[in-house]
Parts: sequence; structure tokens; C-alpha cells
Amino acid sequence: MPDDNPPGPDGDPPDETPPMKIAEYGPSVGVFLAALATYLLTLCPGVYTEGAGELIGAAYLLGTPHPTGYPLFVLLGRVVTVLLPLQSPAAEINVATALFAAIAAATLTGLLRSRGVGSIAALVAGLALAWGQVFWTQAVIAEVYGLFVAVTLLAVASCLAASVAPIYLRRAILAGYLCGLAVTTHLQAILVLPMAAGLALWPRWQWARSQSRGQLLAVGPFLGGGVIGISVWLYLPLRNGRGPGFHWAEITTSSGFWHYLTAADYRASFFDLPWAAVMRNAERFMEIWLQEWSLLGVFIGLVGILRLWRLDRSLLTIIGGALLLNLLVALNYHRDPAGFGVFFLLALTCGASLIGYGADELISRWRRPASGVLIGFCLWLVTTHFSQADHSQVRLPGQYGRDLLAGLPEGAVLLIEGDDIAFVVDYLQRLEGVRPDIEVYNRQGRGRSLAQNGVRVGRQREHERREAELWRQGRDLYVVVIRRPPVAGVRFVPHGLAYRLEGPRTPPRTADIVDPTQRLLQAGAGGHQVADPRLAKLAANYWWMAGESFGARGDTAKAVAAYLEAANVADRSQSTLYNVSLRLWNHNELEEALETIEKAISIDPLQEGPYRLASQILRGLERNHERDQLHKRAQFWGVFP
Repeated sequence: MPDDNPPGPDGDPPDETPPMKIAEYGPSVGVFLAALATYLLTLCPGVYTEGAGELIGAAYLLGTPHPTGYPLFVLLGRVVTVLLPLQSPAAEINVATALFAAIAAATLTGLLRSRGVGSIAALVAGLALAWGQVFWTQAVIAEVYGLFVAVTLLAVASCLAASVAPIYLRRAILAGYLCGLAVTTHLQAILVLPMAAGLALWPRWQWARSQSRGQLLAVGPFLGGGVIGISVWLYLPLRNGRGPGFHWAEITTSSGFWHYLTAADYRASFFDLPWAAVMRNAERFMEIWLQEWSLLGVFIGLVGILRLWRLDRSLLTIIGGALLLNLLVALNYHRDPAGFGVFFLLALTCGASLIGYGADELISRWRRPASGVLIGFCLWLVTTHFSQADHSQVRLPGQYGRDLLAGLPEGAVLLIEGDDIAFVVDYLQRLEGVRPDIEVYNRQGRGRSLAQNGVRVGRQREHERREAELWRQGRDLYVVVIRRPPVAGVRFVPHGLAYRLEGPRTPPRTADIVDPTQRLLQAGAGGHQVADPRLAKLAANYWWMAGESFGARGDTAKAVAAYLEAANVADRSQSTLYNVSLRLWNHNELEEALETIEKAISIDPLQEGPYRLASQILRGLERNHERDQLHKRAQFWGVFP
């Protein structure tokens, strides 16, 4: 498609661009239906782990979830729940996510068709996005990424349309509006908007100068539309703290609102990595790219770059710039590898676009053989990634949360933390009414919090003070993670899937040990391996707490066996492996402890704790040479000076 438009008359005449014919929407409709069908077949039936619980609680009851608030997802998610009532709030929000993701894939197909890409090639691009492993797994749980991709693609399309017709005022306004709206869906959108907005504004700037118009006329409509787009953010301070929905934190002050919108809590994770860690992230990105599309998909994408260079350099500028900026940010981000792929979603969307252009080039040269290969490529995508994305039998998060609450006595106070279970419990109590007699507080201050004032250190101290007050009031306190006790002398005694806080003079009380095998079979997660690393961590928690209970009763052999099973189940969770290694070290099982902590280090070599524990274990084994080598490895990764 050409990048310039014949000069039009002075003023803002009616837009005479011919509309797309109904038949031209066929590929987009086909991608939407195919994507939605596969998403519904693999949809998670209930609450998932990580942030799904709080997103459901925020969308279903109009709350304010984790930064940056995602107000459009919350509002549209609520609309879907009203129009499509299902068996549970979790199912309704999961369907909304699937719907948004299917729209995103169809939008990519429509964008490529509007740029002159053929029907088959545009369809392949949409399916490459829809059936990619990373995107698909985020489309079947409560997540914001499908909506983010859909709105960002619409913003790109509107900027491209504005660039070829700079005289049309409403195109500039619409482009600005969608760019502003895209920013509210996810901050990754910022990485594509400089190029898209630049392409929309530069021709209009030149047109305004040629017509002796003011600069404000050139950029004003776009900026005005952008302000209207980002105004949806006003929902957050207006709604924060009101109603029964989940509210992440207080954002009613200007400083708190800015801290929230800019995701300030996550800044420390960016641009603080040694060069070796950046290269490791690059290696992971290449692994993700190959897992998504194989070498064939990579080849088609490279062909697409050449075709874009020849035919559509405007879109190539946007795709190339977004790819580079996404890589710059994501490669300098430190995160658990289990959730690493979503930070490349913008790059993967660009990759799917390149596949569409590459497919168009191949079809233009070898129509029949190329079409056959591309059909096979799409079939490979859906068959290969179906089992990995299938969450239709996932019941473990909800069951774990119910088991945790069921093991507590009436009127107990549960102090909870960690995204893997805290938001599941919040969802079960808030939306399904499970164990309303138990008071649940998030020790990290997310959602139901004991601290009402302060930030960071001050807020943490407020938590500790309030916990100590509850203890002195004689409340029955339980925690899911052992931290510093609220009062000196307090013991942590395993109790089901939690720890009970007991005083030094309190007679020990024993609770039944939860049978991990039976509970995992009940949740459909039996066997020694669980494919999803986040679910594997939950499954390992059953074994971990069994080990804690056996250890408290003095049965060391059974405790060690349970700890080793936890490490076997969650062999991709550094925190689980670290904790297991620590317990094995405590039980003087040094060889097993060393093997386990080495696995933990290999998962994320940037954490200091595993190196220190490994050093202590090697000291106990009197392997001084290996200790020296361990210290050099830590220095290589920048952990120790």
C-alpha cells in the first residue's frame, strides 16, 4: 500500500475513502471464530493462580486491580459478566478474556488486509498470533493481554490511516484517542506509540505548514483525542476504595495515583542486570520464538521483513521500532522465567505480522505449494500448542484455596502472602463466599490489609504492629509463609496447609496431615509432574506442608521424602527448590541439599540467597575447591563483588 496520499482540498472535507467490502472481512471473521472456538475448548473453568483472582475480583465487582489498574479491562469485563451470566464469576471473566484475545487476533488480520496483504496470508498471521503458545495461555485465564494487543493494533491501524490522509481531522482525533486508550490497557503499548504517533503526526505537520496553518492545528486534534483516550484512567481514583471489589492499594492522593499509574513498585526490576544476565534473557527470547513458531515460522518472518521493506515501510517502521524497544526493555527485566514470555507479547505480535507478510510473499511466488505449507504450519500451531495451553481441567488453585481455608478453625485470622495463593483465597472469600468466618489479611498490603497508612517500610511496620496487637488480643493466628514472628518467642507450628502461631507455653496441638496424593488426584493433578510451572508450585505446597508436619512430629524419614517430592514436582520453581534445600540441610541431608540448591541457582543465577546456602552446604561437605568455584560463578553473574 502506498505511503502517500494525493493532496486534497483545503479544509476538512468528507472522508471519501472507499469502505472495505463485506467479503474482505471474511479472513478476520474466520480468525475470530477459530481462535474463540479453541479458547473456549481450553478455557480455565475457575480461578487460576497468580493475579487472576484479583483481576476477577476487580472486574466482577468494579474494583481497582494491580498497577496500572487496567480500567478498560475492568469495565468491559463487567459488561461481559452482565451480558453472559455463567456458573461462576471466574468463568465469566475467563470468557471475557478469551473474547478479547480472539478480537485481537482478528484485528491483526484486518490490519494486514487493510495494508494490501492477501486473504490467506492475513489469516495465517492472525492464527500465528492466536495459536502461539504465550498468547494462547494468556487467553484462557483472567488476564489483560488480549485486550492490550487488540486496542494497540487498532491504534496502529488508525495512525497509519491518519498518515495517508493528513487533511482529515477526525482521523487525527481517532488516532490520538486510540493511542491514549491503548496506554491504559498495558504499559507495553508505550513501546509502539512513538513510531505510530510519529507517522500520524508528521504528514499532518507538513500539511499544516504547506497551508500556512498553525502548529496547534497539526498536533492539537491528535493530542486532544489522546487526552480523551487516557481519561478512562479517571475511573481508578473515582472508584478506588469504594464498593466490595478488590482494591490493590489506596490511590486517592495525587502522589499515590502517579506511583500506581507508573508501576513504580516494579521499577527496581528494570535496567539493573549485568551483561551476562541480559544475554541469558536474549537466549530465552530466542527459545520462546522457536517454541512459538519453529524454524519455519522464523524463516517466513524473515521473508516478511524483505517484503515490508519493498512495499510498506511505514508499517515496517512501527514493527521494527516496537520490536527493538520491547527487546531493550524486556531483556533488561529480571523476573521468574515462568512468567517471562508475556513481557515479549508486543514483540511476538510484531512477529506474527512479519509472518503474514512473509506468507504473502511466498504465495505471490509459489501460490499452491506455499498455500499448502502455510496450512500445514497453522495445523502444526494448533496441534502442538493445544495441550500446553489447555486449562480446561485446571481445578487445583480453587481446591488448594478451599483446602487451606477448610483446615482452619472457626474465627481464625489468616495472614497470607504470595501471588500464587493469596489472590485465590481472596477470590474464594470475596466472590464465592467460602469461609466468611475467617479474617484474611494480605501481609504485602494488597487487597485486604491490616495497614491503613504509610508506604513501603512504614506500611510494613504498621502491618507488624497490627499483627502483634491481634496476637495480644488472643486471636488465633495462622500464616502461609514463615516470617519474623510478630512477638518474640512465638513458634510456627504446621497446621494443615498453614502454620499456627503458638506461644512458648502453649501445649502443642496437632492437626491432621493433608494427604498430597489424594488431594492432587482430586484436583486432577496427580502424578509426579505438573506441566504448568505455576500449578506445579501449588502442587508442591501440598508435599511441602506434609514434610513440615512430619518434621514437627519427629518423623525425619517421611519429612525428607515429602520435601524431595516437593522439589520433584516443582522443579522449575526457585523458591520451592531453595526452601527444600534449606530443610534438607537442616536435616543433615547434605548431598540431596546440594543437588537441589544447584537446580535453584540454574533457574535464576541472579539471586544471592541460593549461593549463600550452597556455600554453607559445601562447607559442611568440606568441598572448599567447589566453594571457590561457586563464588566465581556468583561473581560472573554480578551477585557478589
